[in-house]
Amino acid sequence: MARFDPGRGESPRWGPGGGEDAMGVEASIRTLIAFLHDELATVASYRRALPGFAEAPDGEELRACLASHERRIATLEQRIRFLGGDPNEEEAEQDDAGPVTTPAPGLGDAADAAITALEASEDRGLKHYLDDVCKLDRDTRSLVAREILPEQVRTYDSLTDLKLTRRL
Repeated sequence: MARFDPGRGESPRWGPGGGEDAMGVEASIRTLIAFLHDELATVASYRRALPGFAEAPDGEELRACLASHERRIATLEQRIRFLGGDPNEEEAEQDDAGPVTTPAPGLGDAADAAITALEASEDRGLKHYLDDVCKLDRDTRSLVAREILPEQVRTYDSLTDLKLTRRL
């Protein structure tokens, strides 16, 4: 889908109540793409870490967090398309989520390191959402507040709890 072009006299594709200006839509798309890249990096981190937790009690909680991030990716991609953007567009500058150690069975230190790295990723993600939600148009901000932020808080809390129970 082509991005809307205000220079051609087009108006952004909005539902009832429209009226958002082109700059607001473009800023929303850029911000959503940045959120999407963070979510994709976080999912990759979970996928690298999860094999080491196949039999561990923490594995189920980590799989639930991964599923939450995958749902957020779908929501972000859908909203980007709705606004006329391309979810596959590259960001101008990308942060690296950093490596996540894949724990080997029976190696508590590696599992602890993976939990610590995932918790740091959740912390960065929460901070990014909170810092940049103000860059979104009103309807998209409401969507993020209603569907994405509560899940980000939940996965952040889950990893923080896992980290604390491991006394890291």
